[in-house]
Amino acid sequence: GDVVVETSGDVLVAGIESSADVALTSTSGSILDNEATRVNIDASTVRFDANGDFGASDNALDTQVTTVSGRTTDGSVYLQDSEGGLSIGSTAASSNVVGADSEVTLTPVSPLSGIVTGGANGTVVVTLTIGDLTVLAGHVVTAAGAGNVLLETPGQLDIQAAVSSTSGSISLV
Repeated sequence: GDVVVETSGDVLVAGIESSADVALTSTSGSILDNEATRVNIDASTVRFDANGDFGASDNALDTQVTTVSGRTTDGSVYLQDSEGGLSIGSTAASSNVVGADSEVTLTPVSPLSGIVTGGANGTVVVTLTIGDLTVLAGHVVTAAGAGNVLLETPGQLDIQAAVSSTSGSISLV
């Protein structure tokens, strides 16, 4: 089933495997790679929402997913995918929450679309080791402030929506 993690602190990801969707939220911290030598998220989709960074410039989050979306309030995005094809689109998830009375309630996580950074220098770096990269129609990629955008793939790059930065550079490779 879906994997949903929500915390006010940092989310340190070593390895999450799911045949469904993953949603990671850090309301006051970052979402970071805690195991540099392995795939951190292996799932159908990943949705991230961080106050700080998603990954780091010297240690990107390693994924094997088909679709990604997310945002940072005051941080950058560093993601490397090795699934064989990645779409930047819309993602969502839900979790079963067990109450004190043992009743289970299905709790949806709000969907997000595209990749958007915030802050003065919110960079977006998405690289693929194999396959094609698609920015789906209606799902923008936006870097805040002087943040740069790098979308890199050894395959085909299909841009169907806006890719922008307020004042930084954009590289589509």
